Amino acid sequence: MHLTPFESFMYMNDHPRFPMTFVVRFAFSGDLVQDAFQSAVDRAIQRHPMLRALIRPAKASRDCWVQAEDYDSEIDFGSMDDPIQVVGASEYIDLKNEIGFRGFVRRDENRAIFYAVFHHSAVDGIGAYQFLGDVLWFYADQFGASVGELSDYCESDLRKRLRANIGQIPAWQLSTQREYETNDYQKLSPRNEGDGLLGMNHPFPAIQVHEFNRQQYRELRLDAQKRNQTVNDRLLEALFTTMLRWNEVDGSGSGKEFCVLMPLDLRTTDQVNFSAANLVTSSFIHRSPSQIQDQENLASSLIKETVQLKHSRHESEFMTTLFSVPSRWTEAHSMFEEEKCHATAVLSNAGDPTKRFQNEFSKKAGRLIAGNLVLEEVGGASPLRNSTRLTVNIFTYQRKLSINLRMDPQFFTASDSQEFLKQYVDTFLGGSVNHSPVVIAEN
Repeated sequence: MHLTPFESFMYMNDHPRFPMTFVVRFAFSGDLVQDAFQSAVDRAIQRHPMLRALIRPAKASRDCWVQAEDYDSEIDFGSMDDPIQVVGASEYIDLKNEIGFRGFVRRDENRAIFYAVFHHSAVDGIGAYQFLGDVLWFYADQFGASVGELSDYCESDLRKRLRANIGQIPAWQLSTQREYETNDYQKLSPRNEGDGLLGMNHPFPAIQVHEFNRQQYRELRLDAQKRNQTVNDRLLEALFTTMLRWNEVDGSGSGKEFCVLMPLDLRTTDQVNFSAANLVTSSFIHRSPSQIQDQENLASSLIKETVQLKHSRHESEFMTTLFSVPSRWTEAHSMFEEEKCHATAVLSNAGDPTKRFQNEFSKKAGRLIAGNLVLEEVGGASPLRNSTRLTVNIFTYQRKLSINLRMDPQFFTASDSQEFLKQYVDTFLGGSVNHSPVVIAEN
């Protein structure tokens, strides 16, 4: 199959130092059985063709998805004390020779952490959760657990994913709506001098986590409602404010606008049930320093913009841009200049990933049960593109709010990330909610 414009965009933006891969983290209690878990991964991947495909020249000598005759889906198992040491950028996945999935498990007799790395050309976050739900289904099934029937997927439906990306708008109309424009936004300023090689050998996955318990999350929702906001609106507002303050500390602010990239799901209720794939677009929300300083107008303008984006997501600027580039993406590569900052940060709200599972599981006190494992925590991080030095991923599993923050380890230390997270949480709270912070450092 030919690549869709979004898949091509992720593939052409891929770079060994800035791989277009994202991480999903599942933490379990229980004694994970290695052979059973590996078997579950191998069986689940058979249901998702995009995760066992390579990119090779095929139809009309253009890059296409082709079935891998042989592929490696073996999980890297180790004890809790065994680090996952990332040397250089070994999160990079070469889709010409490797499938778009890689997995690591660290465990002892009482707990396990599963890190799944996905290439964003192959699947989006929701597609990854579909696959992971199948993994847990196959694992639970080996323990005789009471699980419902697996959902059905039709492989040929994947040919419809281009139409699913643009909705009812004709592709020719998208491709002629506007010329491609490059924007250059403020980058987050490093706190240390360096050449971008600060953390080339860094502990994986370099994520900092702040968690609000159920009561705290409830208070946050109620407080946001009083302001006619959603929690996501408040998170977005606080992110702009924190980025501005961060860059103003050492006077490194350039006066350019700040930009936040927000993914938007393109799935609709009248579509077929796709297997794991990319059905997502990106919105780019930008504000000048003076607009961010105007707190009252900042909040109201963000509310209006996010509502509008949800209604127009199939015809977003990003999607029309992708359709306006040359049909041969090798010619378009120069249009995405690496030295330009196309987004200061990413803010992705995944909600509760288990609600994206296509299968039924038993639960205990709100925690999903898969065989002899109980899913205790979920988390992860979006890709870090060159010059986009921060990702913020939001999760709400067990009705808790979890902020997962990752800063580019090539420019920021673990203590830098912890400090930014602290400032972000303090700004988000605005002094209106009592809280006792729960911070989980992955480094």
